[in-house]
Amino acid sequence: MVTQRRLWVLHRERTLSFAEIAAVTYGYEDANPFSLFSTSHDAVDRYVVGLLLVGGEEVRLFSFVGDGSFTNEGPLPDWWSFASLAVQ
Repeated sequence: MVTQRRLWVLHRERTLSFAEIAAVTYGYEDANPFSLFSTSHDAVDRYVVGLLLVGGEEVRLFSFVGDGSFTNEGPLPDWWSFASLAVQ
């Protein structure tokens, strides 16, 4: 049984059989808005897990957000980002 809630007030319950489920889906994204403008940043991890039904419908089971790790995808070493922030 899957219970879907909207604003903790409206809810809908569904019972799914194994024959209705085509796959288990999952996804990850870095939800930090500053990651678009910078090559080095602290990540905000967002994970989503759900079910893909035989008809193509996706049912989200849960999602959670957590503190990620420092990410550096630029040409400068990690310590350079922290040193430039300390000088300002």
